[in-house]
Formats: sequence, C-alpha cells, structure tokens
Amino acid sequence: MSAWYVFSALGMYPLCPGQPSYVLGEPLFENLRLNLDNGKSFSITASPSSGKSVAGTSVNGVMSLFSAISHTAITSGGQLRFLYEDPKVVTVYGKGIHVPPVITNKTSSVAAPLILSSGRTFNNKLEISIMPINPDTGLCVYTLDGSEPMRSSTVYTKPFFIDSNTTIKARTYRQLTKVSLPKKEVPGGLSKQETQSSAITARFYKIKYPYSIILYTRPGNMYMAEGTNSLMDGIMGTLDWRKGDWMGFQEKNVEAVIDLGETKDVSYLSFNCLQDSRAWILLPNRVNFYASEDNKNFTLIAIIKHDVKADDYKAQIHKFEQQFDQAKKLRYLKIIAVNYGTLPDWHEGKGGKPFIFVDEVEIK
Repeated sequence: MSAWYVFSALGMYPLCPGQPSYVLGEPLFENLRLNLDNGKSFSITASPSSGKSVAGTSVNGVMSLFSAISHTAITSGGQLRFLYEDPKVVTVYGKGIHVPPVITNKTSSVAAPLILSSGRTFNNKLEISIMPINPDTGLCVYTLDGSEPMRSSTVYTKPFFIDSNTTIKARTYRQLTKVSLPKKEVPGGLSKQETQSSAITARFYKIKYPYSIILYTRPGNMYMAEGTNSLMDGIMGTLDWRKGDWMGFQEKNVEAVIDLGETKDVSYLSFNCLQDSRAWILLPNRVNFYASEDNKNFTLIAIIKHDVKADDYKAQIHKFEQQFDQAKKLRYLKIIAVNYGTLPDWHEGKGGKPFIFVDEVEIK
C-alpha cells in the first residue's frame, strides 16, 4: 500500500505492470523532486488555481495532451509540469486519440504462462508446474536448458521434477483459426494460424551443501529472502538488495550454527555481507568463526575484520573469508557477525539502528 500512496502522491501510476509508462493523475503537492539512481533528478510541478482542472502537461517544455508519461522520460531527468484550465473550456487531454496506450492497447497477444514451484531452491528434487494465464490458451511448451522454447519444444502436459540446477523457459501458443496444420509444416516455427507469447524464465537451484543450519537471530520481516537455507543455497546476492536475495537484520548481531553432519577437515570459510550506507545497510564490524564437535563447546578459530569505511556510500559486497594454513577439524560451525552499532552524526539517519545484510556461506 505504501507504493500505491507514493505513486498517487506523485500524480502518476504504473497502471499496467511491465509496460514502461505511467498514467497521469494529479500530484498531491505543488513541487516534487525525484533523485534518481543514475544521478539525475526529475521534478514535478503542479500549481492549480481554484476551480481549475488539468488540461495538459509539458515535459521539459514540450506540450502533451496524453495523460501518460514514459519511464524513459523520467529516467532521462528534467521536469514534468501540469497545466491547468477552467473546466468549462473544452479540452481533449487524455481523450480520444490522446488516451494513454496502456489503456488502449487491446492486441491479440498471448499471455506468458506461470512457472510454479514451492521455491527457487531444493535439497533433492523439486516439482515444477506450468500454468497458462488464459484457460483457452492452446499449447504450452518449455525447455530445461535455458534455450528459447519453440513450437517444436517439449509440450507441457503434467507436473514434472528436476534434480539439479535448472533454467526453465516456457511460452504458450494460441490458435487463431480452427485450421490444423500437420506438425511437419511447422518445424520449430510459427504458423500463420498461431500467435505466441513471450518466453518466461525461471531459475532453480539445488542447495550446494547438504548441511543443516540454525539461525539464532530473526531477520526483519521484509528481508527474510527464502528462509534460513538462503545462506547456503548457492545463489549469490547482487548489489540490488531489493530483489530479495539477502537476509537483513536490524540492530542485532547475526548468529548462526551450521551442522556439517559429521566431522570434516575445513580449510576455507567465507561469509558475504553487503554495504549500502544510504539505505542504512552497513558491514558488520567483524565476523567471528567458531568450531565445535558437540554443539556445546565452541572454540574461536578466526576473527575477520575489514577496512571499508562506513561513510563509503558506494554499494558493495564484502567477502569475510579465512584460508587456514592447516585444515580445522569440526562438525559444527558458528558464525557471529557483529553489528555496527548506532548510525553516527554524519549519517542522515543519525541515532538510528543500521542493518546487517548477509548472504552466502562457503565451506571448503
């Protein structure tokens, strides 16, 4: 709901998700400025007089009667100005040929199907289902090697299982007429009697390590990734933490214990953490590794620090890693990432509690 309110307050809304344009309404404020990720800014100005209504807009001085704006126009930077007129004056703003394409686009395109599963990661095998959006969709095809699905690809008929890292792509075909062509006449191509959807892609990962992990610190409700196994699922988080691959913990130290199942020789350990200072995400002061044979008595085997400054505003991933000259024997590995503390005076959120964002653990 917060995103809905912010968009509405800006005077625009992404009416059709996936289409790079926004339908315009009217801003809540007279002057707004968006500071964009690319370093540019985009301002919105609306100065209504009493009793007047929106009659048009201008983008960087160019007049428009379309009640929509493209995503590119915003990310290019500049200014959107709402223009007003007495409601008694006839205007074609947002009417007839000036209706936004997002509303008028009624093509015969086919919706891509949905690829369904219980999650992106799994231990042994994972059941996959593919469901068309429209029940009248004719044919659904898919591939398991990341290649583009064609008319001659495997036809989906029922759920199936995967047991390794797999990239699935799928698309649907719809018959435009009742004319049926022999398969030999459409060898991997599209017949004139069919239309196709775009291809949809889903990637699934077999968990790299057959270990169990207990997380003693609860992550924030908005930053739980796909659960505790996210720390050892082989999926490396990117700089864009908004994708949901990272687990986020505010104010607290992060503590986890991994059970290797049996005593093993370990020569390398690492733990990925993220810093994006503007978003209150700071690297932990240090990461401690402990070893145990009984999950009761732990011995400190490494303290890993870093030299990244908290006021380094560049988003970055830091690997807290330790290579041992002589392998350590252990069954249980405890990891404690120590929180930065309170945001300092120079930070715009001074006095606030920063986050630790953590991702992949590697054990060799």
